[in-house]
Amino acid sequence: MMASGIAPMRWQDAPEIAALFYRVFRKGQTPPPKFVDYLRAVFLAAPQYDETQASFFYRDGEGVVAAALLVVPMQIRCGERVFVGRLASNFMADPARPSRGAAGLVMGLRPRNQEFCFSDSCNAASADHWRALGCEVLPLQSLDWRRVFRPGQWLVARFASRLPPWLVPLLRPLDALLRRLVPGLGAAGPAAGQPMPLDAFIAEAPALLDRFTLRPVWGEDELRWLLAMAALNTVDGPLQCRQLRDGAGALLACTLFYARRGGVARVLNCLARPGAEAAMLDDLFAHLDDQGCAGVRGMAQPFLMPALWAQRFIGFVPRGAYGFSTRHSDIIAAIHRGDAYLGGLMGEDWSRLLRDFLD
Repeated sequence: MMASGIAPMRWQDAPEIAALFYRVFRKGQTPPPKFVDYLRAVFLAAPQYDETQASFFYRDGEGVVAAALLVVPMQIRCGERVFVGRLASNFMADPARPSRGAAGLVMGLRPRNQEFCFSDSCNAASADHWRALGCEVLPLQSLDWRRVFRPGQWLVARFASRLPPWLVPLLRPLDALLRRLVPGLGAAGPAAGQPMPLDAFIAEAPALLDRFTLRPVWGEDELRWLLAMAALNTVDGPLQCRQLRDGAGALLACTLFYARRGGVARVLNCLARPGAEAAMLDDLFAHLDDQGCAGVRGMAQPFLMPALWAQRFIGFVPRGAYGFSTRHSDIIAAIHRGDAYLGGLMGEDWSRLLRDFLD
């Protein structure tokens, strides 16, 4: 029998941790081999992987994996200091095997133990755990903004399984009428930007983060790995990137998002030089409307709010709570004054664990 206690996740542990994930989040189904491979790719092969900073699990006295905390290490900068932060992905504890080991994993998130640990997908119970540990939950980053272009298609895309079958064919034609009757429901166009190759995003996008004290470093290896992982998640459509440049060819803004015709697009990252946020949103919305998207969603971020408020038909809805834990006062101060870039690739919206592997 394997030794009980808390241990770092290693290659050979992935099948048991995958089985725990399926017991907790997938009604006890058996995880397919491709899910085990995905766990290894995300949580054991990240460029910043370090066994001391990564995922941990608890094996009980009977040798069964009863709890786990999945973590993706990411390189972070705060001012001149560079360190490895921890994206806390899934915490899971087998309800049939309660133990103190699960509590031990959670207690490891206390601020005194963390350079910077964060999660943007906490449910209500997890958010309460973060607060109980002395961590913080950010109200603004716990919201999604949304912009609807085609209300009928939005309802179909979001709630098709709950709608009466006879209603679905009637909703799509309704959009043409609504867009004639409601001025501005469609995005103002035309789009002013262009598609951006991912190699160009890797080379140029990190410079747009320099305006923030707290931000991801996004070295080439890590950013290329994140984009490769993000491209595997096609629930909301293929991964796309757009750019907006000035007359001299300098990059003003870029956006990274998932989109497909008839669906609700999901924005991962909006990056802009100060003052270019409104033009960036205008280009993004015009492009998505031209593509035939029903609408678009993205995380609320302080730097983006003035440009969002200036848009028509913007609404805000709850998303997973954004919690963070750190022992450093300068990180807390940067976040409180809105001088931090959080979300997207520096978050979990790219992960397939949230909405994929449901079969």
